Amino acid sequence: MKKLIIACIFVSILVSLISACGGSKEGSTVNPAPFEAAIKNYCKDRNMGMQVASFEKIDVKDNDATAICKMEIADGTYGLKVTWLFTFKKENDKWKAVSQETRK
Repeated sequence: MKKLIIACIFVSILVSLISACGGSKEGSTVNPAPFEAAIKNYCKDRNMGMQVASFEKIDVKDNDATAICKMEIADGTYGLKVTWLFTFKKENDKWKAVSQETRK
């Protein structure tokens, strides 16, 4: 009985350590500031008059990234927000928005 309890404690500790060290990046946070700056430049270059209201999700893989965000009119006259998907490329250590599409 004593060996069983020791084995259970050992397994519990082992499982806790494995969970804490997990290799998944799910749940890791990405700094949204460089992506917001890239979106600001993208919208400015295209005279869109839009700004980021909030980010829903940012996925980064090597030198490519995507972001789903809520966009609003830059002057804040309306409370409407639309969801856009942006695609980014990393150039000279800076993120650049290269395309955008509206999401439902």
